Amino acid sequence: MKLNKPLILTGFFLSFLCLILPQSSVSQSTGVNLLIKINGDVKIKREKWKGFQKATVGALLSPNDLLQVGNNASATLLCSNTQKWQATSSKQFRVSEGCPRGLVSRSRNTTRSATRGDNEKIPYIISPRNTTILTNRPLLQWNKVPGATRYTVKLEGSGLDWQTETTNTEILYPGEPILQPGGYYRLVVTTEDPKVSSKDEQGANLSFNILDKAKVESINAEVAKIKQQELTPEAEKLAIAYLYETSGLKADAITILSELVAQKTQTMAGYKLLGDLYLQVGLNKQAKEAYLQSLELAEKSGDLEGQAESQFGLGEANYGLTGKDKALECLKKAQQSYLALGDESKVQEVENRIKQINK
Repeated sequence: MKLNKPLILTGFFLSFLCLILPQSSVSQSTGVNLLIKINGDVKIKREKWKGFQKATVGALLSPNDLLQVGNNASATLLCSNTQKWQATSSKQFRVSEGCPRGLVSRSRNTTRSATRGDNEKIPYIISPRNTTILTNRPLLQWNKVPGATRYTVKLEGSGLDWQTETTNTEILYPGEPILQPGGYYRLVVTTEDPKVSSKDEQGANLSFNILDKAKVESINAEVAKIKQQELTPEAEKLAIAYLYETSGLKADAITILSELVAQKTQTMAGYKLLGDLYLQVGLNKQAKEAYLQSLELAEKSGDLEGQAESQFGLGEANYGLTGKDKALECLKKAQQSYLALGDESKVQEVENRIKQINK
């Protein structure tokens, strides 16, 4: 093993300690560490697993998780204490041997949306929705309605009343009137033929707000620091997406992960996180598509945990789209994968969700 010099990423890692899911998912007091590079045969064993599994880039590791590094192999982690650790010994060891224990950790659960159904016949909002955003000139996007040739686009809330028309399904907000930090806004899109509205979507949180200037500057500074590190393109985008997500910038995180997906990344964690984010903002169809991609890559690589998490996400997305039958099918597959891993706590967690859906 060897420890590299600490990275100058203190601000980022204060946020990075709270990766992937909203604050309500914070669990016990241990740190999380991101596996950013793998060379050769590297395996991991989580505290509650019965054996080792093949490691994948993008995995979040807790201090009590075990790493097994094969001959001439190496694994590189970004630790929760701002240090970069490259493990090169041909041995088995705890992550805490190279990444000291941090302050908090994240549950790897998937946040559920209250949105039900997915009506392609309405101009439902794609972005921004249920998010904080960096810019006060957001790209406004919505679903294309069959037969519609013109859309009335309106931003409302916090005293704003801005409206325009377009034939497209996206438009860049011009910046005037200025969207103010602290205010909450909502995008409303309507068509006359057929006469439908984004307001017809049921159970969705469609509001968004602007990050204040000081926080924007802080986030941008952290992004600049990340870009100065010697990370692969996938690891860099994942790190930035995690930073955005933990800052409530779900739309911005989706944008950067969509760029990664457009480049045909083979990093399963990118698709999985994208699915989680879509689920958080209530876009079940898009979440399902992302989870199907992450599941395919997890199956291809033999990543049993990735399969379990993808199936769990698919269960939630399907529950929002079509109801319980398909959801239960996916959740039971996730449960079987967790059972194969020997993670009884996750098996029970999925069982509780199955019972909840069956009520």
